[in-house]
Amino acid sequence: MLRALAWIQQYRTSRREYLLLSDADLAQLPFDWIPEKWERCVLPDGCSARLLHRKYLELCVFRQVMHELNSGDIYVEGSDHYDDPREHQISLGTNSGKSYRATAKSLTTRLTGMPSPKN
Repeated sequence: MLRALAWIQQYRTSRREYLLLSDADLAQLPFDWIPEKWERCVLPDGCSARLLHRKYLELCVFRQVMHELNSGDIYVEGSDHYDDPREHQISLGTNSGKSYRATAKSLTTRLTGMPSPKN
């Protein structure tokens, strides 16, 4: 996916909707990371064809980047300078269900700056 992001950058000023992939592009750009529901949009003629929808590929890449940033699979170097994501993690072994709700409420309050509604 990160290779696809780097590959997309060479077409950032392109106004072409579809790109015809060369043999070098096919060798450099793996498609195994593309979710099934996106595959038909990104590769309208299938994986074996050389036609690629550029805008859908960009959307797919950025959606995957967002998903992997949220899950912690990838990170932005130096981003812990602004906030440490480990502070927001909840330990499964030490808290009861009641404590989880209290922790979630305090986290919501801390993130939004507004008190959470009483349940």
